[in-house]
Amino acid sequence: MSDTGAALLAGLIAGYGLAMPMGAISVLLIHEALTRGWRIASAAASGTALVDLGYACLALAAGAAVTDRLQGWTRTVQLIGAAVLVAVVLHGLRGLRRTSLPLRPAPAGDSPGGNGTRPGHGDGGPQGGRVQAPGTATVTGGPGRLRTLQR
Repeated sequence: MSDTGAALLAGLIAGYGLAMPMGAISVLLIHEALTRGWRIASAAASGTALVDLGYACLALAAGAAVTDRLQGWTRTVQLIGAAVLVAVVLHGLRGLRRTSLPLRPAPAGDSPGGNGTRPGHGDGGPQGGRVQAPGTATVTGGPGRLRTLQR
C-alpha cells in the first residue's frame, strides 16, 4: 500500500473512531464477541442496528408531523431554543465560578494507610510529600466516600 493509501486508511479509521464513541451497547457487543464468539456478537449487533433503524424511522415520521403543526410558529420555536441555550451557558458559567466542591469528611481511620491517604492516590509516591496548588483540596475515596485531606 502506498503512503497516501495508508494515510487515507488511517484517517478513515480515526474519523470513524471519533464519530462513533463507545457507549454501553458497544461495550456489551465487544464483551459478547470476546466471550461468546463472533457469530453471536454479529447477531446482537444486527439486532441493535435494526432497533436503531426503527427509532430513526419513528423520529423521521414524528419530525415531519411536528414540523407541519408548527409551520406558523417558526420564530417562537427559534426564540425558545435560543433561550434554552442561553440558560445552559449561564448554568455552565455559574458552575465555573464555584471554587470548591462541598465535601463531607470520611470517618476517622477509614483509609487503608491509617493516615488519610491511599498508596498511589495523591500520597506523593514513594518519596512522600504532596505537591498542591494553594487553595485547592486533595480528594480521595470512591463514590460516597469523599474526604478532604488538605485545604
